Amino acid sequence: MRPYLKNNGAEQGSVLNGRVKGLFFSTLVDKSTNRPQTFSHYGPVRLYVEAHVMCNPACNLYFSDFYCHNVRHHLTVVLMPKSSPCNELCRQYLHQLDLFDNPYLRVFRFPNGSSCVLANMDIIVEIFYTETVNVSRILETGRGYMERTPTIGRGFAPSSGIPKKSTCEICNINLISPSENKKRQNI
Repeated sequence: MRPYLKNNGAEQGSVLNGRVKGLFFSTLVDKSTNRPQTFSHYGPVRLYVEAHVMCNPACNLYFSDFYCHNVRHHLTVVLMPKSSPCNELCRQYLHQLDLFDNPYLRVFRFPNGSSCVLANMDIIVEIFYTETVNVSRILETGRGYMERTPTIGRGFAPSSGIPKKSTCEICNINLISPSENKKRQNI
């Protein structure tokens, strides 16, 4: 899978839009089964990849965006190898997250040396991965698999992207009145 140019979806003013190429991966799981949703908004085939293939100590992680479309809030993090040419742009404009200690997505190491990746389940955490993913190698080495899944909605995102909900008072800080802002600061 080859990275594509980030469109204007979510935050319209994101520094990534039209400048950085990547691939989106979701961490959304059904809370009752701890498995991905039984449907997809993005087409009939889903690629499952072991998290440590992409999310490991050789990578940097950056906070990119917080937004919603209708009901649930989404958070986008940018993940890339430390050697990626995108690192400089992200380091300059985005907040770098500690891969092992942040509230959104983090690597957890077990005493036996193995690790897993934990994602916050209160929001939909999306990973924007800036590198090519060699699907053949992932399948050949058993580090992932593909599966057909029912599609709901369009089955794809429009090339222009889906803008964030402009009336949300949670993820659009400019909509909060000065008095409400003061109340939130006193909490």
